Amino acid sequence: MLVYRYDQVESTQDLAKDYLKNKNKKIAAFVAQSQTNGYGKQGRFFYSPAQTGIYFSIAFPNFEIVQDKINLLTPCIATYVVDVLRKFYPQKDFLLKWVNDIYLENKKVAGILTEYENNSLIIGVGINVTMHNFPEGIKFKAGYISDTFFEYKKMTNELLQAVELASKNYGQVQFMEQYVNCPG
Repeated sequence: MLVYRYDQVESTQDLAKDYLKNKNKKIAAFVAQSQTNGYGKQGRFFYSPAQTGIYFSIAFPNFEIVQDKINLLTPCIATYVVDVLRKFYPQKDFLLKWVNDIYLENKKVAGILTEYENNSLIIGVGINVTMHNFPEGIKFKAGYISDTFFEYKKMTNELLQAVELASKNYGQVQFMEQYVNCPG
């Protein structure tokens, strides 16, 4: 997987879309320290200030969807992301909310966005790791994972690997037991 890293972008999801428009053939990840126009499901704004979270999108050119398993893709990704978060924060009780949100202490700390178009897949992940000050419109529902320093590069790399692996394994239903048993 190619990995492109940026200090600030409008949206990693838009970078991935532009990458795919150029008919590139390799899987590529776009990682940013911050986004000025990040978005989630249904185009909702995703607040992503510098050095407080992990924000990335992965472009999968010519992705072959398993039609009867497509509804398993996002839950599989969410399960794999939670596995990585639990590795770094074993004392935290992460919860999955159908289909694309990860919660901690009744507040959303991460979101996953999957978009499939023109035979290509884009998976976006946004995680609030140390962020405290949220805008007025979301401060009662958005949360963060920790008050302490986090291993940004190591955690990001493990998350990228996990999402790539999930994109290959979503047709296998072994992860579903963990997904349905993770309260949320």
